[in-house]
Amino acid sequence: MNLLKLKAELLCKGIRLSDDMKPSGYRASKRASLSEGRCFNLFYNGRKIPVNAAVHEDFVKNSPFEYDHEQKQLLRDGNPVIEAHIIEDPEWLLDELPDGTKMSDLFQLHASNAIATSLVNYCHFKDGGNGCKYCALDSAEGVVRKEPAQIAAAVKHLEDKGLNFMELNLNAGTLPGLDRSANLYLEVIREVRRVSSIPIAAQICPPQEFKYIDMLKDAGLTTISFNLEIFDEESRQKICPGKSKVTVSHYLGALKYATGVFGRGQVSSWLIAGLEPKERTIAGVRAVAETGAIPFVTVFRPLIGTELAGMLPPAVDDVIEIFEAVGQAVSENRVNPQESRCGCVNCNCCSALFESIE
Repeated sequence: MNLLKLKAELLCKGIRLSDDMKPSGYRASKRASLSEGRCFNLFYNGRKIPVNAAVHEDFVKNSPFEYDHEQKQLLRDGNPVIEAHIIEDPEWLLDELPDGTKMSDLFQLHASNAIATSLVNYCHFKDGGNGCKYCALDSAEGVVRKEPAQIAAAVKHLEDKGLNFMELNLNAGTLPGLDRSANLYLEVIREVRRVSSIPIAAQICPPQEFKYIDMLKDAGLTTISFNLEIFDEESRQKICPGKSKVTVSHYLGALKYATGVFGRGQVSSWLIAGLEPKERTIAGVRAVAETGAIPFVTVFRPLIGTELAGMLPPAVDDVIEIFEAVGQAVSENRVNPQESRCGCVNCNCCSALFESIE
C-alpha cells in the first residue's frame, strides 16, 4: 500500500460518514484552515497513521471513501482498504474549571494527543474585507479573547487528572502592532510555564521586529510556525489582500532567523496546496526548506461560510507531486522533520509530511 497516495487522496476527497457519526454542528466560525474535519487513525503494519479528513463539505458527497463504523474499516467504492478508527472526543471536554468555564470552550483535541486553542477570534486583516478568503475566523458577534490564566488552569487541570499530552498548540488571528500578536502569545506562554512543562507550539504571523522571536523562546515556547500558506505573489494579493502586505521575503527572513533561535527542526511554515499553481507551491516548499525550516504542506479545504466555499480541493496527482517535492527539499537542505519536538509537524494529521520522507 502506498501511504502517501492514500493520505493525499483522503486529504483531497474526504470521507463519507453517516450523519450520526459527524461532529455535532459545524464550528466554521471558530477556526480557520482545516476546521471541522474528523480525525481518524489508520492502522498500517502496527503503526497508527493520523489523518484529518473532511466530512461536512459538499465535495465529500462524491468521495469514493466511506467509513464502516461497525467493522472499523475505511472503504473505497465499498471495498475494505485499511483498518481505521475515529478519534472520539474525550470525556474531559465536558469538565468545567472552578469558575464554570467549560473545557470545550478552551481546548480542542487534535488527533489523539495534542491540545489546541485559538487565543482570540479576531484578525485585523479581516478589517475592511481584507481577510484571507479561505479563512473561517469570525468575530462579527464580538471579539472573544481567552484569558491566559484560564488556559494555564486548564492545562493544570488535565495534568492533575494524570493526562499527559504531546503539546499545547497555540494559534490566533493577527492583532495590529509591530509584534503581530506576539505579546498575546507571551502572556499565555508565561502563565502556562508557571504550572507546566508541556511542550508549546505556536502558529503566528512573523512579527515586524525579530526581537519578539527571541522573547517567545525565552518565555518557554518550544517550536514556532510562520505560516506563509501561499507563495505566489499574484495569488497572495488576490486571496490574502491583508496578509499579503507581510511580504514573502519577510516570512522567509523570519523563518531563517527563528531557525537560529529555536534550532533546526523546530521551525516550520504551512503551505496550502490548491490555492496557486502547483509549480509555485513547490517553489515555496524549496524556499522554506532553504531557510532551514520545515515546509508543512496541507490541502485546501473549501470551508462552509468562507468566500472560497464553492471551490474544490486540488487534484490528487498534483498534491502527490507537491509532497514528493517536500521529501526532496528537506533531504537536500538537511532538514529533518523527525527532530521536531512538537507542533503540526509532529502531529502530521493534516499533512502527509512523514509519508513524503519515507
